[in-house]
Amino acid sequence: MQGTESLENMEGKRTAGMLWMEAPADPKDRRNPAKWLIHDIDTKTKGGYGFKFSDVDGDGDEDIIHCNADWNTREEEECVAWYENPGSASPNQKQEWPRHVIYQGNEFYSKAAVALGDLDGDGLIDLCVPATNEIFYFRKTGLKPVAWEKIIIPKDEKTKWLQRPLAIVDLNGDRKMDLVGMLIHDPKGKLPATKASVYLMTYEGIRPGADNWTTHVIKWGDGVTYGRIFIGEKWDQCRFVDIDRDGDLDILANCEEHYNQKKETIIGVVWFENEK
Repeated sequence: MQGTESLENMEGKRTAGMLWMEAPADPKDRRNPAKWLIHDIDTKTKGGYGFKFSDVDGDGDEDIIHCNADWNTREEEECVAWYENPGSASPNQKQEWPRHVIYQGNEFYSKAAVALGDLDGDGLIDLCVPATNEIFYFRKTGLKPVAWEKIIIPKDEKTKWLQRPLAIVDLNGDRKMDLVGMLIHDPKGKLPATKASVYLMTYEGIRPGADNWTTHVIKWGDGVTYGRIFIGEKWDQCRFVDIDRDGDLDILANCEEHYNQKKETIIGVVWFENEK
């Protein structure tokens, strides 16, 4: 699909890509799909599961960062990239956005999430993307032009596994940003009991680097191998909120697990209480 088209007419015309949907100006028209307009950001990308909004270039509008790694992404196309928002005052916002590749590589498992935050406390928003054996830390070093330093953080042995969720957050309240990660089962439904399916990483010293991290287990894997393709303990999303109002951030997450004998899907919303 090229150009602008209505939401009603786009069905069946595309299988992937990144786009935005423009709402009708009149709120009364928003229940009518024909009144919504579709604008392409990137018609070729296959990934988009864990994209994030951020003003990457500091020009006052929201850009998009994502990891193009999905089941149908070719290995040579896998990358971490950001899309430059032309701005609402520009007609180019309704055309495909400029794409800037931060890193090209096929280390990422399908649907890898992007974590955003000022990890080193220098006032610039950094980003991290999880892989099986390491975490890719892209430290922003400039705005004009936008520049990044790639730092590879090796995972602890107990977290070397397939992963999607990752977040940058000060979970222990020491005024330094931490990393919180969550693992998922492998294609055969396995997530060993020796792996930390939910974990916290904190760093020592003034600035996060490649080798000054300590990993803390929040939850061990269920240890069940279901033997069925794509069925097992799988964490998808996590949020951080002081649920019990005791002054610290807790973790609110959703997980698909398959515990019962009928192999039925159990979808759980889980609260991890922070007892720092």
